[in-house]
Amino acid sequence: LGFVAQEVRALGAVGEALTGSVAAGDGSELLGLDYARLSCVLWGAVKTLQARVEALEKKKPKRS
Repeated sequence: LGFVAQEVRALGAVGEALTGSVAAGDGSELLGLDYARLSCVLWGAVKTLQARVEALEKKKPKRS
């Protein structure tokens, strides 16, 4: 279970979680992920989303 580093890089916002790239024998680029750093980025995203959910819940009319 894990992430594909190239897909993570395509998202753009988590570049600090990528480890150095190495040229593969076929000319493609190999990337790795630092999961410790990635977990910090993901935790930040969870906190941001939770704040948005709470703001939306406050706007929602209360049912009687």
